[in-house]
Order: sequence, then C-alpha cells, then structure tokens
Amino acid sequence: MIRSITAIFSYLIRGGRGRSVPRFPPIIPAVIISITIICALFGKYIAPYDPEESDLINRLQPPVWHEEGDWSHPLGTDKLGRDMLSRIIIGSRVSLSVAVLALALGAFIGVSAALMAAYFRGWVENVIMRVVESLQPLPIIFIGMILAIVFGPSFWNVIIAMAFIVWARYCRSLRGEAVSIMERDFVLLAKVAGASSFRIMFRHLLPNIANTIMVLITLMVGWAILSEAVLSFLGAGIPPPTPSWGRMVSEGRDYVATRLWLSTVPGTAVVLVVLAFNMFGDWLRDRLDPKLRQM
Repeated sequence: MIRSITAIFSYLIRGGRGRSVPRFPPIIPAVIISITIICALFGKYIAPYDPEESDLINRLQPPVWHEEGDWSHPLGTDKLGRDMLSRIIIGSRVSLSVAVLALALGAFIGVSAALMAAYFRGWVENVIMRVVESLQPLPIIFIGMILAIVFGPSFWNVIIAMAFIVWARYCRSLRGEAVSIMERDFVLLAKVAGASSFRIMFRHLLPNIANTIMVLITLMVGWAILSEAVLSFLGAGIPPPTPSWGRMVSEGRDYVATRLWLSTVPGTAVVLVVLAFNMFGDWLRDRLDPKLRQM
C-alpha cells in the first residue's frame, strides 16, 4: 500500500522513479506550466479586474480563506485595493515574456559563440572562452543594478542583464559537445567535399546539439523567472504599475505581520512555477538522453 502511494506521488511530481524514464512528462509540473502559459497568453480575458485599477474602499481585503474574506476578491487586495488574483494572472505574462526573450537572446549569442569556438579552435576559441570565464562569476543582480542605476529600471534592462549573463552559460555547456561532433567522420567528409564554414556549423553541428539546447532553455526558465522576481523585489526590475511577482512580494513586506497574503501569494506563485519548470527540465533531459531512453 505504501509503495503504491509512493509510486503514484512520484509519478505525479517527477514522472516516475528509478532509472527508467517515463514516456510522458510529470503531471503536476505539466499542469502548472500549462496554467501559467494560458494565463500569460489569455490573462487579459481571464483576469476578473484591471490589475492596475485602484479601489481604496476595498484596500487590504483578506483572501477568501480568511474569516473576513470575500469571493469577490478570492486572493484579496493590496494596499491600493488592486485585485491580487488579477495581478498574479497578468504578472505571469511579464515573467514568461522576460524569461523567453532573455533566454532566446542569450541562446542565440551563446550557441553562435560555441559553434565558432568549436569550428575555428585556436585563438578564436581561446578568446571566446576567456570572455566566458570572465562572465561566469558575475551575478545577475550586479548587472541588473548597474543598468537600473544608469538607465533606470525597465523591462528591456532586465532582458539585457539576463542575456548578458546567460549566453556565457550556453557557450560553456555547448562548446565541449560541439568540439566532439567536429571530430566525427561526417563533419570531416563535409570539409573534404568543400562545404562552407557556415554550412558545417549550422547544417551539421547545430542539429546535433539541438537536444542539449532545448534542455538548457527549459532548465533556465525557472532561473530567469526567479532572477526577474529578485530584480523587481530590489526595485531594479519591472517598474510599477506593471504587475510583477517580485514587486508584489516587495510591496507586501511592510505588511508581513498583519497582511501576510500580500507577500505569500505572489511568492508561492514564483516557487511553484520555478519548481515546475525545473522538474520538467529534469524529465526532458532524461528523456532526450539516448542511454536512458533505451532502458
């Protein structure tokens, strides 16, 4: 009985247990990711209220599970009377937009740098890898704060700060795999046949590291969402009144002793979405691993 319950729980959370790789993704993370994407795409039509509209008469209204709560605002309202549920829904669009754009820009730069380093080798590889190593220790908060001080907090500053850091991680993770592919026979035959450098890199190298790129992007979505939340919490991210999960947590910290839901509700949303993407990325990594897929 206990083993059966453990197996069911493991499948729901992680999609299975042991060394075997489940055919389908873990159910609970997949549901959370699906709900987040739906809210991001159709939040304007799903949100019951305007997330930026103030209603001072209903300010600091508790959530529905509180004895003074009301179903008109299931998750309560903030200090300006704005509906928390609507802000959570619209905030998912901000978090996913930042994550997708930042990771896409970082992936484009990082993958291109990794392919160039693997193909040309020599001084080109040395220069690229020295730049990568110099960027590795830099925290995203440091870059985000500098951009916020110089240009002011904005949506695009967060994206640029993330892409500036994340491309080096892509390059470092992909360069070794691309180097090993360069030594295979089909690449050598393409060189002998007179294929151009561009064709070899993007026709032969890129498709063979596509699985690794997909896994890296999936695993880094959670990091990007969490980084955006941290920057917004510190005031260097998305400027008000645009709803942002990190800024919602920051705005509720002055009411932690009396209105705990102002911070815990958006904080819970961040935790659930980040864990869901991390678990989904773990499943995708195992699923795309040829050794585990054959078991």
